[in-house]
Amino acid sequence: MSRLLAARRTIGARSAHGALSSRLSYDESMIEEQKYPDTAQTAADRRRSVRVMTLAETGRQMPTETPITIMLNEEEVATVQATPKKLDDLAVGFLVGEGLLTDRSAFKSVDVDTLRGMVYVATAEPVAEDLATRTRYLTSGCGKGVTFASLRHARGMQQVTTDLRVSAGELYRWMAELAEKSVDYKDRGGYHSCGLVVAGQLRVVREDIGRHNAVDKVFGHAWLAGIDLSKTVLMASGRISYEMVVKVAKSRVPIVGSRSAATDLAAEIAERLGISLAGYIRGGKVVLYTHPERVEGGVAADEDARGGGDRGGDEGAPQ
Repeated sequence: MSRLLAARRTIGARSAHGALSSRLSYDESMIEEQKYPDTAQTAADRRRSVRVMTLAETGRQMPTETPITIMLNEEEVATVQATPKKLDDLAVGFLVGEGLLTDRSAFKSVDVDTLRGMVYVATAEPVAEDLATRTRYLTSGCGKGVTFASLRHARGMQQVTTDLRVSAGELYRWMAELAEKSVDYKDRGGYHSCGLVVAGQLRVVREDIGRHNAVDKVFGHAWLAGIDLSKTVLMASGRISYEMVVKVAKSRVPIVGSRSAATDLAAEIAERLGISLAGYIRGGKVVLYTHPERVEGGVAADEDARGGGDRGGDEGAPQ
């Protein structure tokens, strides 16, 4: 029996959005018998065959992380676990994403002390007096994510509007380019990557052990370079969670694409704030969670498609 015949395909009903959801499930025992027709015991034995290697035998190095403390006008803001590269972008992006840096003309400098794990940002705009006592929210991300943005604050933000339109083919091409340019991931593994599409081209790529850090590095570079983000697309290798959508909304980016999943809360916030959110850009498909009108040929994913299918977690850079 072929693999296709062994598969059971069920087509779901159309959702309220008019989207057609489908599932493809396999009888794994039948597939095992096709691959290893000798005996069931042989198949079980082969599944248990694992090659044990040392790190030296892999020929790869380990991903790097270190605590990084971000200072704003001599005031400690936060300490995050991050990859010690492009730390100027990281600090500025974090501060912009948290609404602590808003005036580019008032910006003075950013200085990195890699040995001590410190980044010093200076600005002429006033720093909030309650900064030291503000409530910090631990996020669901790796790299000890921290944000000052509560759900109530996120839901009350201004909507993102744009006339930008893209195609599913472009999302696929940009995701492939992001994979190709994720050098640290290919060398070491364990990294997440984010890329910024400007005028139809993937212009900026940043990597980090933390998803949030990679986003901050991209937005920090864009803010320092004076890039108008209102007509850009953010591409990400890892899961999209609500606080990442908040960062996107504050930067006014209208479209976000991920190789992995988006959480239900991320989709709720994206829908409310006018952000087009696309996930699972791989394997011949794109799942559109919100505002599909900006993606050529797009229809919104129904509730079943959001929760089911192949469940991508923090998978690192696209492969």
